[in-house]
Amino acid sequence: MRFFVTLTTITFLIYSNLALAQLNQKELTIGVGNFEPFFIQKDNSGLFVDVIRAVYAQLPQYKINFIYMGNKRIARELSLGRLDAAANINSLQQIKKGYLSRPVFRFSDVAVSLKSNNITLNKVSELKEYSVGSFQGATDFFGEHYKNTVSKNANYYEQMHMDALLKQLAKNRVKVIILDENIVNYHLRNSLKSELFFKDLTIHYLFPIPTAHSFMGFTDQKHRDDFNKALLEIKKNGEYEAIYDAYLPKN
Repeated sequence: MRFFVTLTTITFLIYSNLALAQLNQKELTIGVGNFEPFFIQKDNSGLFVDVIRAVYAQLPQYKINFIYMGNKRIARELSLGRLDAAANINSLQQIKKGYLSRPVFRFSDVAVSLKSNNITLNKVSELKEYSVGSFQGATDFFGEHYKNTVSKNANYYEQMHMDALLKQLAKNRVKVIILDENIVNYHLRNSLKSELFFKDLTIHYLFPIPTAHSFMGFTDQKHRDDFNKALLEIKKNGEYEAIYDAYLPKN
């Protein structure tokens, strides 16, 4: 009987503490992008979303809510204090004020053309010779040399939706597109199953692989510090790489 009472008391205390922790959770609004497979709005999932969730699973004092939007809007909303945090921030300059995490997200960006067009690309400066489409925010992401090159190209544009870039390439409306090679593979397997195939493409490695890392941006320094500690933990225990492997299997 004494054991039963003790066990019941322990169970009650555990659930009471959990309830108290949930009651005291600080709600956070996190701005995230809307390009798959990194951010999949229809399922409230994605590679980067799952990385963020894994970090906050280590931080029970926070309850997170995601808002999906374009890259440029994310930075603006964070700068205005309308978000507590924002994913996929390239630099502190992009958000003007706030705090950056350790590197969180990694990219492997490539230039892609139709094999039938017989395009040869060996360096970024050669992009000026072709119509080029890329993702929203690419001019800031790739640095000054890229920015200087595409600023002289009247046929350069940036697109919010990655599948749209691939569809425009498939219809030969643009000669070169620039995006993460894993995004290419994802959309070829999903939204472009019968429109375009990997064998139809030439992949041009104009950038180092991985190309770069991006960060989380925060309005609060302590929140950023808590995130950094939890990020190191999921990298240490293998969960970080497991998430990448689940979405983007290694060949």
